[in-house]
This record gives sequence, structure tokens and C-alpha cells, in this order.
Amino acid sequence: NNDGLNCLRARSPWAPVPGPITTTTANVTATMTTTMRQGEITWPTPADMSMNAAPDQELSFIPTYTGSVLGFEVLLSVVMENEIGNDAVSGWHLACRLPCGTTICRPPSGLDSSLGGHFAWRVDTVLEGGRFITGPTWRFSMLPAMT
Repeated sequence: NNDGLNCLRARSPWAPVPGPITTTTANVTATMTTTMRQGEITWPTPADMSMNAAPDQELSFIPTYTGSVLGFEVLLSVVMENEIGNDAVSGWHLACRLPCGTTICRPPSGLDSSLGGHFAWRVDTVLEGGRFITGPTWRFSMLPAMT
């Protein structure tokens, strides 16, 4: 999928608009201020702590283009439970290297549930000059294996 942007110093039309956003629900008004940062990644799919991902789950996101963004590296990791019951990310592996404007990653080997089916993923933004912005980490789980 390509959003059709040149990307360098362009802003995604689907990215949140900087500035205050006001919503009213059931007579309650809330104002949220969104501050955009260069290369910020938002709206991950699957979202953080999602359940029931399929083996062919695509990883998608919406980036902000406020600077010299060249592309994105989508990293995937298996999440294992350690001895004290906490989750531990077991090392990052490059799932996709995407040019600027492409926001969907289809992991080449799909997702393997043989190690428990719990994953972490993130998107690092690649900037001009070989610099990177490390994105936030999101976690998700697959459907349980059928027996």
C-alpha cells in the first residue's frame, strides 16, 4: 500500500492534526493536544495488547512525515515468559524494510505460534544521513492453536 506521498517534508493526510482536538460525548467535553514529532509512528495494527492475530497478520501503521524521512524498518520479536512470570522480548528481527510511503508489512515467513504465539513489534523511522528514530513497542498474540 502506498499513500502516494513524496515523503520528504510531507505530512500524511491520515496523521492526526497537530493542535487541540475537542470532542463532546454525553455532555462531557474533552480537549486533547497532539504534538507531532518527526518520524512519529501512530495507529499500529495490530494494536498494542491485541489478541487473536492470524498467522498471515499484516503489520500496518500511520507515520508522520515532518522531516527527512526516507523509510521504515519493521522489527518483530517473539515474546517469552521468563522465570519470574514477566514477558521478555527475545531479540528483534527485521520483518520488512519499507520505502517512505509504504505502511504495510507482510512478514515474509508469516507468524509462527510454535513458541507460544506472543509477539512484539515496532517501527523504526529511517532518516536522511543514516539516522534512525526507534519507535514504541507494541505486543500482540495469535489465535490459540487448534488441536
